[in-house]
Amino acid sequence: MYKYIPIKYGDESQAVLDYQNRLIELGYDKYYDSKDKKTYTLIPSNYYGDGCRAITENLLAKLVDSISIEWVMSKFPDAKPQWFEINGNFVTPALGAYLEHAEELSKWYNQELPKYEIEIPENPQSKLEQFVNAVLKFAKGEIGVREKGSTNTGVRVNEYQLIGSCGQVKHGGCAWCDFWCKFIYRYGAIIPLKLKDLLPCDGYTPNTKLFGLKNNIAIKNPKLSELILSSQFLIYGSARGDAIHTGIIAGTKNGQVITIEGNTNASGSADGGGVEQRIRPLSQIWYQIAAPMLYG
Repeated sequence: MYKYIPIKYGDESQAVLDYQNRLIELGYDKYYDSKDKKTYTLIPSNYYGDGCRAITENLLAKLVDSISIEWVMSKFPDAKPQWFEINGNFVTPALGAYLEHAEELSKWYNQELPKYEIEIPENPQSKLEQFVNAVLKFAKGEIGVREKGSTNTGVRVNEYQLIGSCGQVKHGGCAWCDFWCKFIYRYGAIIPLKLKDLLPCDGYTPNTKLFGLKNNIAIKNPKLSELILSSQFLIYGSARGDAIHTGIIAGTKNGQVITIEGNTNASGSADGGGVEQRIRPLSQIWYQIAAPMLYG
């Protein structure tokens, strides 16, 4: 039975080893090293190093959404804002509580996660409205697609990677949240609307940020009023020092952001990823990459 004890990056203790064993038990044992571009498996030790920090961020990227905030606040009324950041440098009481009760919470998530209706603009007139309409309709139709196990593969998932990479990734196996966005744009709007494909053939989120900055369609820490439907969003991860996850903005509700994302999981489970509707606090939107502005 896992029992939470506060730990942070650089710590060396039995508590770190217990934490790592719990991560592995729940299926969070892989991490990507951007320096040598390889995926590694966590080997349990009593040291909280780079691999453990990266895995913690991967877990948080899948787990943190508005319903988890509500649950945390019900358990910890004095919760600090940094508890809700995707930051692998420390294990907060909120994350510790999740790990202590992960199995029962996964069931609770699946049953109780609220789904705000995604309102797709109808009767689009301008080119921008047509693009937004096409992207959101297509993305909404992909919700529920799941990969095979936790392998980053599957019939439809492999298509996301093939089309998103312009044919470079032929057999799946790559992290695919960014490839999914490119697939949605290409198959959902660019091809059916007969638009020129201006998107990069890339699935690495930091490169998407650079693409947005180069084309003047990137907004850092956007306000709610600045969000453009069907734009990509990027989430920051401190272990990488850059974007770690991405998806598409599908709406707003009660000051929060409704998203559709690939390679995520609404239940916080590590048993494979899929395409899900999520609800995220605005503070998690590090960059908005307004791809529809390229076609407006």
